[in-house]
Amino acid sequence: MLTEITGFSVATVEMQKLALNFDSWVARMHTANTSIQVIRALQKNCAASVRQYFDIDEAGNFSTDVIYLVLSK
Repeated sequence: MLTEITGFSVATVEMQKLALNFDSWVARMHTANTSIQVIRALQKNCAASVRQYFDIDEAGNFSTDVIYLVLSK
C-alpha cells in the first residue's frame, strides 16, 4: 500500500456520500454539451437500483461514494 511505502499509517477511514448538483458539476468539469446530453440520457435510462444507489433526482443531481482518510507519520 502507498501509505506503507511513504511511511504513513492510516489513523481514520470514513466512507461518505458526496451530493453533487448536476449543473454546477458539469460546468466545473467543462463538460461538452454533447457529453451532457449523453450523461442525462444514461441517468434517465438507468436501472432503478442504479438510480436509487446514486440518489439521482429528476434534475440529474446525484450522490457518489467518497473516502475520507486521516494519515499519520
